[in-house]
Amino acid sequence: IHLSPTGLESLGTAISGVLPTEIPVTGLSGEFDCDEEEEGVLTYSADDIIIIDNLEAGDTPTRRAAWKRAPELRATAIPALLELLESPRPEVRTAASHALDRLVRDGARPSGRPERRRRLADAIAAAVVAAKRSLAVQRKAIDLLGSIGRDESVLPLAAALARTELRNGARRSLERIPGELATTILTGVLGRLSGDFAVDVARSLGVRRDPNALDTLTAVARDTTTEDALRTACAIASCRTGRAEAALVAFDVLEALRPDEPVELTAALLELAGTLRRTNPDATDVICREVRRKSRHPTQRRAAVRINSAPADPEDLEFLVSSLGDPSDFVRELSVDLLARIDHPTIETRLRERYDRVTGPVKGGLLRVLAARQVAGVSLLIEDASRSEDLDLQADALALCADIDDPIFETRLIAAARKGSPRAREIALESLLRRADSHRKANRKTATKMYTTVLKLGKRPTQTTRALVGLAQTGSTFAAAAIESVRNRESLRGHTDIADIADTELARTIGEIDRKEAVRRLRIALRSTAPLPVLRIAAKALIDLGEDPASLPSSRGFVPSWWIVGPFPDPVSEDTRTTYFPEKRVRLHSTETEEIGGREERFRWRRLTTADLTGRLEVTPDLRHDEKVCSYAYAEITTRLRRRVILEPDSHDRIVVWINGRKVSDNSAPDPAGTDQNPGTANLDADLGAGKNRILIRLTAPGGVRSFALRIRDLTGRPLDLTHLEDPEES
Repeated sequence: IHLSPTGLESLGTAISGVLPTEIPVTGLSGEFDCDEEEEGVLTYSADDIIIIDNLEAGDTPTRRAAWKRAPELRATAIPALLELLESPRPEVRTAASHALDRLVRDGARPSGRPERRRRLADAIAAAVVAAKRSLAVQRKAIDLLGSIGRDESVLPLAAALARTELRNGARRSLERIPGELATTILTGVLGRLSGDFAVDVARSLGVRRDPNALDTLTAVARDTTTEDALRTACAIASCRTGRAEAALVAFDVLEALRPDEPVELTAALLELAGTLRRTNPDATDVICREVRRKSRHPTQRRAAVRINSAPADPEDLEFLVSSLGDPSDFVRELSVDLLARIDHPTIETRLRERYDRVTGPVKGGLLRVLAARQVAGVSLLIEDASRSEDLDLQADALALCADIDDPIFETRLIAAARKGSPRAREIALESLLRRADSHRKANRKTATKMYTTVLKLGKRPTQTTRALVGLAQTGSTFAAAAIESVRNRESLRGHTDIADIADTELARTIGEIDRKEAVRRLRIALRSTAPLPVLRIAAKALIDLGEDPASLPSSRGFVPSWWIVGPFPDPVSEDTRTTYFPEKRVRLHSTETEEIGGREERFRWRRLTTADLTGRLEVTPDLRHDEKVCSYAYAEITTRLRRRVILEPDSHDRIVVWINGRKVSDNSAPDPAGTDQNPGTANLDADLGAGKNRILIRLTAPGGVRSFALRIRDLTGRPLDLTHLEDPEES
């Protein structure tokens, strides 16, 4: 790329305020010069001309085929492609942009020819410094240089840094171009700028991770007259150079900015520690100690512990042991786990010696480590600690009591649950639940005692739920009374499902001894008003006991089995409706014919059954989604006595209902108000006769019938038990 004398002067003036003085700016112009030129005239191959012409074609397939062939173009085609970016037709601009992207991507391939890459970059760079190019073209050229450019593309991008409307694109491209020259340009700019753009330049240097930028970054970060945002960005970028000395600058900035701790800076320090872990473990240790000591964020302190978890000397346990005193359980848990897994012949002796010397949370953490490693005599240490006046140590000991099978610890947990500190009580209750769960099958009497203690002393619904369900699973004779007591507890009025779940678990346990009684209890639970997830638990228990899944919705008043026929065309209007054979006769096992659109079509009834507790029958697999169609559903139920009932249809479709041939509802006409709000969900009063009752439903829906359900209740609103539903006979 060459620059005329006039262009050189204007370019030097433009960038003299931002570029370091030692960078030469000679040799730049907006003229493209390459070896493919003959006598000063750019040459194109026949294929180049075809591709470029096709990018301006009027049809989309031709343009698409052209930009897909862009990798075949030579560098001499770049000016023509850039001209197309200024076309008044948006589709041509888009095709040209795609072509440039593909051409540059092909030229930047690692396996590509360096000379071709250079020629492409030169041709694109010419557009950056050419005054005749539009702003959109210059921005596109700058972005492309970030993908294909090398050192020869840096100076045109440096010139673009001097223009406010181009500088962010130029910065992002310089961020991606490899080599020391791009770093030099960015550091030169950084030392002369302030504000948001300076922060962005610092971030770009961080992305480059070039150690050559460290001196400039640290100088700006240490300058107390610089804005806090820029100091922070420079400190972060210096950490990303991977040099240990960057940590000192970062800690200085952290200290100066407290109490406003930049989380990103601490994260950059942790990244630096991870980078130095193998080459400079001492620096890693210092960084992790400082982060764990100063960071307000548990996740970062935990990360520091994990990064520094493998000391050079296995006997150097000071860092991990001191981490046991972290105020966050999140960090303490990791420290305990890491210490428990260290494999060294003297580790247990050293941990035991430290246990006698430390106090506070560290002592409790060490107790947990000793328990995890099953050090000899740890049970005595736990028992002694459970009576300690140090509440933190006592709490850790109580948590460990759950895992030691010794009756004395059960006594200690019950005592702590009754009279301990608030934290000790919570831990003791949790430990009692864990112990009870482990004893539930082997020692039901002991488990019952512990569950009962939690029911009496626990305040949280989660504790009550676990204790009540556990008690039910023991099959204890106290379980039924405890469930009823919880059901009436004032503090749990909003958690009635706790007792429903426990009822289901009790019935499941009883089923191991008395299947008939278990089925009776579960069916009662199934007819309750418990939430659907609880009802599904009861249904699963009934199925496990061998009950027919289809009988479950029928026990809740839903008709589970239907015969379906259709779909039929339904050109319904407000005053007319086409009727079909199901409204005249129902012969389930015969093929019926119906004249539709001047042709006779054949129909057969099909049987569908649902086991869903909501009684919903999905008919989509059997019906099309055509506009204006209807289908018919038929079922029979048998009752011993004549009774008045409430029919509860559940459908987004319009329906007509007949009982024993008498129409009891017809809301199939279009909604005059146009509201269409679930027309099939209104409750209907109906009479069922003694013996067999025939139910016919016409389902109508624009777009096709999806699903429906029918529930039958008595006049008090209680669902009828339809478990004696009979199969319809041919009639």
